[in-house]
Order: sequence, then C-alpha cells, then structure tokens
Amino acid sequence: MDEPGEKWFEKYKDPDQNHICNIYRTKDQQFSLIIPFALKGLSANDKCLYIVDENTKSDVLKEFHERCGSWKSSDFDKLIFMTKEESYLRNGYFDPDSMIGFLRETERLVLD
Repeated sequence: MDEPGEKWFEKYKDPDQNHICNIYRTKDQQFSLIIPFALKGLSANDKCLYIVDENTKSDVLKEFHERCGSWKSSDFDKLIFMTKEESYLRNGYFDPDSMIGFLRETERLVLD
C-alpha cells in the first residue's frame, strides 16, 4: 500500500462497510488506515471491536491519542479490545466458521 492510509480510506470507503482487514508493512501504515476507520464509527456513536494482535491495548490507545489530539479518553469508551486468543484463536487455532459465529454473537451481545 503505497498510498497513505487516510487518503486510501477516503477514496475507497463504503458507507455500509463495517469491517476492515488491513495489510501493512509498517506500524504507520497500519494505524493510518485503522484510526480513520475507527473514528468514523466512534463519531457515529458505534461500538468498535479492535482485535489486538502484535500491538498491546496500550500501544493502540497511545497511537489513537497521539493521532487524535482533540479526542478525550472518554471518547474511546466504545472502543472494545479483545486479544487474538479471545477471538479468532479461541479454540487454539483459526477456524473461519467459529470466527463468524463469534462475531455474530459479539454483535448480538453489543446490540442488546
């Protein structure tokens, strides 16, 4: 991805898109796409699920705070974090059907 994430996001965003799987080489590329995507949901008062992989929750929150100067900590209350072991590796391995079931169940719990 040679195009900076924010420009890419603005160019290709789908108003109905509610999921992103980001392919990146650097941490800057990773967060330059994820942060605008998450902020779109958070500013619409949506809950956002962030599955932490190689970064910790603290790492992610630090990036959000550094890149979103006008946002307060309370603005991120609807940003939900889970580890890969709590989500797509909860059976000890990746199973697509299990992951889809997990996401549907998580969505149901969040919306109730």
